[in-house]
Amino acid sequence: NLYFLRKGSLVYNLTDGPNGHYSEQGITILQEGQAWVSEPALWVSEWIHIGSLTAATESETLNINPAKFKEVMAASPAAYNMAQEFAKNFVEWINSEPFVTDLTNVEMGTPHLFYSFLPP
Repeated sequence: NLYFLRKGSLVYNLTDGPNGHYSEQGITILQEGQAWVSEPALWVSEWIHIGSLTAATESETLNINPAKFKEVMAASPAAYNMAQEFAKNFVEWINSEPFVTDLTNVEMGTPHLFYSFLPP
């Protein structure tokens, strides 16, 4: 699922290595209104999460199931085509990066880069 943080704060702890241990250097605090988590799960069919997500405070998320998202998008050819183009550009970006986590909006530096994936 893709998770939008609506209220509260979450802690993302990046897995350090193949044994599944967690690293203190891999901790990211996410505040409401600033973050979404696991966007690749929406665009990459076999995304594997490489961290854990826990609530630091009482939190509320909006969750988007990838299969349901595709089903809804398919109902509108124009929306489906735009999402398909976005997915293609997103996957190209992932493939160009040496290491990508579940926090793609943080890694991209700004959520406004989202718009750079949209077709003209």
